[in-house]
Amino acid sequence: MLDETTIDLKNPLTLKDNPSTETYTQITLREPTFEQLIKAEGKPGYEWTMAIVSAVSGIPAPYLKQLAAGDVRVIDRWLTKVMFPTDETEPADVK
Repeated sequence: MLDETTIDLKNPLTLKDNPSTETYTQITLREPTFEQLIKAEGKPGYEWTMAIVSAVSGIPAPYLKQLAAGDVRVIDRWLTKVMFPTDETEPADVK
């Protein structure tokens, strides 16, 4: 089973130029698939993070550009834990 977490966002995400669009107050992340990693390959820094987050959460990139820096930090930490586990967090079947 893939890892999953839900994060309550500091600020709601909405498209300011079109207020009738959806508003997101939380984001549910799951472990990316290999296909999603391949699609994000080659994107620099935070563009890679945004591509992965959009793919695993289903939230379009224009919304994600409004994420608070603290939310991005939480997301980065979670993705790092899931994708690059330490000995303490590594799944038992890998040891």
